[in-house]
Amino acid sequence: MPMKIEKTLNMRELNAELTILPMHAKTMQKPLTLHRSMQDLCFNDYPHAYSFYKYKEKDGLARGDFFLLDRIDGGDVGILVARGDIRRKFDLYAITKGLRTMRELNLHNKYNIAFPALGFYEEDQINIKNVYKTVQKFLGDGKKDVYFVLNY
Repeated sequence: MPMKIEKTLNMRELNAELTILPMHAKTMQKPLTLHRSMQDLCFNDYPHAYSFYKYKEKDGLARGDFFLLDRIDGGDVGILVARGDIRRKFDLYAITKGLRTMRELNLHNKYNIAFPALGFYEEDQINIKNVYKTVQKFLGDGKKDVYFVLNY
């Protein structure tokens, strides 16, 4: 299925079967060090996924790590470690590594996926076109839709 650019709905409203949360390897133990668009999503919509992420963070996370979390109360969640910490820009290498794992798990044929349009916000410090092309390369040929969500 082709990738679709979602311009109106946000990650919460889209109700995809799999929602990808872009996180970072270190939060410095402060909740406000989350990306500004992720605070609501993590604390209100996916608190269990965020709790699992914090648990894994204690063991140490690396850029490009990907975790799939099954939920019984709605769509599943994928956590992609897309940068080192909040002070760093999103990293195309890390995004590519995570997308490669998603492809190996065949997620693009099992789930319709909501992937955040990293680069949409200025503080992301990454070219949105490069991210889009990379997501399309790894997930664009699946049986299910992939939504590139601008308002994540």
